[in-house]
Amino acid sequence: SRSSGFYAGERALAKARQVGIISVVAAGNARQDACGFWPAHSRSVITVGATDRYDRLSSFSNFGRCVDLYAPGTRVLSTLPRGRVGHISGTSMACPVVSGAVAVYLEARPTADAAEVR
Repeated sequence: SRSSGFYAGERALAKARQVGIISVVAAGNARQDACGFWPAHSRSVITVGATDRYDRLSSFSNFGRCVDLYAPGTRVLSTLPRGRVGHISGTSMACPVVSGAVAVYLEARPTADAAEVR
């Protein structure tokens, strides 16, 4: 059932955090409260919303108390199929910015736990 799948996913994220894995997830692109979306509402992850080039909330980004922070996610230059490049928007484009920051932080502080990083 859908609820058992959610429960299994939430347990997996909690277990990952317990063993030191830090999960960074997209808040979603529905322009709604991210607390209504999984895994964005999980307490075991860092949830990322998107901003535009003026550091304003992107028009599509989910928002709310379940979003831990925001990163650039509007018109991000990215690779595309068939060797092309172009601009893509979405909270999934903001996540790599935060994942990279987490990696840099952990490189400088390798003993940091998930709570400290968050």
